[in-house]
Amino acid sequence: MKFNHIFSKVKKQTNLNKKFINSISKSINDGEKAQKDMENDYQKHKAKNEKILSMFK
Repeated sequence: MKFNHIFSKVKKQTNLNKKFINSISKSINDGEKAQKDMENDYQKHKAKNEKILSMFK
C-alpha cells in the first residue's frame, strides 16, 4: 500500500516536471520566433531609419 502511494507521488511529480520542461521549451521557441520577427522588421525598416538618422548628423 505504501509503495503504491509513494509511486503515485513520484509519477505525479514526473508529470509536473515534464509539463514544466515543455513550458520552458515553448517559451524558448516563442522567444526565438520573436527575435527573428524583430530582426526581420529591423531589416525591413533599416533604410528608412538610416535616412532619418542621417538628417541629424
